[in-house]
Amino acid sequence: MITNQRIRLYEQTTLFDRVGEAIRPGGMALTDHALNLCDLPSGSRLLDVGCGPGAAMAYLSDHYDYQVFGCDPSAQLLQTAYHHGVRSVVRAIGEQLPFASAKLDAIMTECSLSVMQNAEIALQEFARILRPDGYLILNDFYVRNPAGMAAMRCLPVDSCLGGALPQTDIIRRIERHGFRVMVWEDHTDALLIFTAQLIWRHGSMQKFWCRASSHADPMQVQTAIAQAKPGYFLLIAQKGGRDG
Repeated sequence: MITNQRIRLYEQTTLFDRVGEAIRPGGMALTDHALNLCDLPSGSRLLDVGCGPGAAMAYLSDHYDYQVFGCDPSAQLLQTAYHHGVRSVVRAIGEQLPFASAKLDAIMTECSLSVMQNAEIALQEFARILRPDGYLILNDFYVRNPAGMAAMRCLPVDSCLGGALPQTDIIRRIERHGFRVMVWEDHTDALLIFTAQLIWRHGSMQKFWCRASSHADPMQVQTAIAQAKPGYFLLIAQKGGRDG
């Protein structure tokens, strides 16, 4: 039975134990790939918006010579990050970032923009705090069958799936805020691997959704996902498009 009570899937970290080193498809290999495409110089200031428990921040601090910062709205996830030694984090939403204008070289938001309450305002904030030609690195879900979007919007689970859009809508949204899109890559193969890891961990996706929320009908969730045919993408944009 579907109710009005919503579950924040991204806070259910125990569901993803031993499923890679990050709670998203592609893991750190996709993060490395994106940063190689950006070719940021040593000392660059990078913000991870929606940093969660800080796995990516810790990895970046260990493997890159960047000044790495993070923010997340979840006190629960930030407490986990702090417990694991990640210190440069602040509790904040993407729509209201406590950073000075034009001071950051790159913003990374992985499986985060699609769960924000107002992605348009968040993108305004990203454009505000990035320097000219600064990079926006975005990994997230997208919808390959727009006819299935409505069913996913009705699910009582806050996850990347609920806010997914078609590719053309995502690119238009990014460009509206003064960014020029440099890279769009489909990484749905990483999503398939991630799904297989979840099945291995839980026995089936139906069991995963049962454990994720007692308020969601697992069959309805899986039907909605099948209709929308979600994919996974990497987008890299620079501040300073035609309107920037």
